[in-house]
Amino acid sequence: MTKVRLLQIDHMKVFYSDHHKVSLPTGHNFPMDKYALLREALISQGVLCSRELYEAPIAPRDIVTLAHTIAYYDAVVCPGVLN
Repeated sequence: MTKVRLLQIDHMKVFYSDHHKVSLPTGHNFPMDKYALLREALISQGVLCSRELYEAPIAPRDIVTLAHTIAYYDAVVCPGVLN
């Protein structure tokens, strides 16, 4: 029988970004407020503890545009630029 060695982790690192705000239209699929509420719910239910939480920095343009077009990035960061 093969022995399985389990990795012991002191705590998980969970990054959150609900401190960064993006203006989205009412009824958008990803309302910004839900992310802070989710983080708070996970803490209050004991799923996460505060020592596991790390504030995520804003991703620089060159990183974001690896997954999104430059036009999309500019429209989100500078609303109205493309209008």
